[in-house]
Amino acid sequence: MYQAYHFDSTNTDEEEINLHVTQEPVIDYSISSEIRTDSDSEFIRNENENNHDDDSIDDTDTSIEDFINQMNEEEKNKTTPLYIGCPISVYEACMRLIRLGHSLNLDKKGIQRLLTEIRMTDNEYRPQVSVRCVECGEVLLKSNDAKCSISCDSNGKYRSYSKIAELAIMNVEREIKRVAERHIDLINEYPKQAPYLFPSDHISSNIYRQLPTNENQRNITIILHSDGAPAVGVNNKSLWPVQAIIAEIPIPVRDMKSAVMLFGVWLAAKKPPRNPLLIPIITQLEVLMRSPIVLKQKDGSRLSYNVRIQQAIFDLPARAHFLNIVQYNGYYGCGDCCIEGVAIGRQVYFPFSKKTEKLKDHQFYLRNAKINDGRFIQGIKGPTPLSSLLLLPYQTP
Repeated sequence: MYQAYHFDSTNTDEEEINLHVTQEPVIDYSISSEIRTDSDSEFIRNENENNHDDDSIDDTDTSIEDFINQMNEEEKNKTTPLYIGCPISVYEACMRLIRLGHSLNLDKKGIQRLLTEIRMTDNEYRPQVSVRCVECGEVLLKSNDAKCSISCDSNGKYRSYSKIAELAIMNVEREIKRVAERHIDLINEYPKQAPYLFPSDHISSNIYRQLPTNENQRNITIILHSDGAPAVGVNNKSLWPVQAIIAEIPIPVRDMKSAVMLFGVWLAAKKPPRNPLLIPIITQLEVLMRSPIVLKQKDGSRLSYNVRIQQAIFDLPARAHFLNIVQYNGYYGCGDCCIEGVAIGRQVYFPFSKKTEKLKDHQFYLRNAKINDGRFIQGIKGPTPLSSLLLLPYQTP
C-alpha cells in the first residue's frame, strides 16, 4: 500500500532511493576489549613526545597528553560503544579523531573547530540499529554470538547469516516533524475542507471524531501501517517496514513518498517478532501523546499540536501476527466476533447462521490475553503491545 522508504530522515527530495546492497549487511556491533593495537601505542607515544615540545599549549586547557592518559585510565572507554549500535568504542573514536588532527596538522583551535562541525551534523536523530536473533528478537552482542533467549531454539547454536536479523528504529518525533513541517499548510487547512471535499476520508470517520482533542491545539493524527508480506528482498533477506501517514494531509498527497513516515524496519529471512519491532515505536508514540509537539510554520512561527493515533491498518496475515491472534483461516479466525469455524476436509468454513455472535471488544482481548498457558482462547493467542496504544479491534481494521 505505502511503498515508500525514507532511510535518511533529513532528505526531503523526491528522488528515488536505491536499496542496492553490494555486500552482506552483517555488522559486528560488539566492542572488543583488545581494540588498542601496537600502532595505537606507537601513535600515543609519538603524540606524547610531540606534546612535550609544543610550547604553544595553553595551560588552562587539557593537553592531548592528559586526554590520552585519561582515556587509558578508564577501561570502560575501550568497551563502551560510542553510541547504541555503534561498531567502534569511545576509545577508538577518540584515537581516530586524534590521528585525523595529527595528519592535518591541526592545533587545538583547529580540533575544536572540527568537533564543532561534527556536532552540526544533527546525529542525535540517527536510527537505533541493533543485530538480533531472527527467531526470538533478542539483541546479539556480536553478529555471530550463539547466545540469545534461553527459550529460543537457536540459543547456543551456530548462527549462520540467515539466523541474523537487523532492526532499525527511527526517531518517531523527528519523522513526524519532517513530514508535518513540509506539509504544514495542508495540515492546517484540510480538516476544515475535508467534509466537503472527501466526506468518506479517514478524517471524516467516527473514529477520528471520537479521538481526544484539545480545542486550543490543532491535531496531528497518525495512521500506522504494515503488511504481512515483505516489501523488498535484499541478499536473500526481506524488508518488513512499519510506516505511517498523517490523516490531516489530504489524499493523494498523504500517500506520496514525501509524506510517508518510516518508524521502523526489520531486515531478516523471517518476519519480525512483535515486541522487538513494535514496543520501541509504541513507547515513543506514547511519550508524544502525553505532551504536544511543536511544529514550525511557513512564516517562521511555531505552534503546538496534539499527537493522536487513529488506527493501525494491516492486511489479514499482518493483523493476526501483530494482534497475536489466530490467522483468518483458522478456528475463531475472525478478529471481531466469536464465530467458530467448521472444518470441511482441509478447509475451515464459516457457514451462515441466524445466530448473532458475541463481539470481541477491547476487554475481551485483554482478559483472554492474560491466560498464557499455551491455549488459544477463542482465537486470542496472547498479549500484544498494541493494546496499550489502540482500542482493539476497533482501531485495527
